[in-house]
Amino acid sequence: MSWPSGDSAASGSSAAASGGFASGSSAAGDAGAMPGDQGGRGVTPRMCSVDLPDGSPCPDLAITGSYCERHADVADRDFQVFQAVHDHFRQDLREFWQRSNFYLVVDGVLVSAFATSHVRTLQLILSCAGLIISLFWLLMARGSIAWLALWRAEVRRIDLIVNRFHSFSTIEGRLQRKPWLSPSWLTQWLPACFLAGWVVIFLLVLLRATSV
Repeated sequence: MSWPSGDSAASGSSAAASGGFASGSSAAGDAGAMPGDQGGRGVTPRMCSVDLPDGSPCPDLAITGSYCERHADVADRDFQVFQAVHDHFRQDLREFWQRSNFYLVVDGVLVSAFATSHVRTLQLILSCAGLIISLFWLLMARGSIAWLALWRAEVRRIDLIVNRFHSFSTIEGRLQRKPWLSPSWLTQWLPACFLAGWVVIFLLVLLRATSV
């Protein structure tokens, strides 16, 4: 059995962000033409997202994406930071599925061995092993989801600056309102089901062994 490679929003955000930078020069022209096109309807201009050395925000208007003309060279460096953070997020997501596959296979083998075993001592050992494996799986899954949430929030924060389309932030924002639609969020509870099952099996085996 194999799991999905990860949530769909993570796989396409780099391409969307790079598309946002590829259109930076045209965005500058659009930004310059915007006041005349709006016909005085009072569009709020975007300010440059760069902080000055003294910690104060840049007072200039954004021309290319989220950057003013004198800070346009910062865009490439910010995008490299976005790429690094996004790659770390994707790596953690990939490792989450790889670990989940491993624990699922091990738990499946233990269930199969228990089903074909008729020796009570061996059944007791297998049920204890199942309990331990499922507990570690649950702790691993919960910890991985916590780290994924932190990295996902960081990618969303940087995406709002470097990507004028805000693709990652938009899709992930919708997902945050309905977390049960995320495969990784659902999978974190699968080891809890295995753990509950092994607890019941262990108690039944133990009760049967003491009643003899």
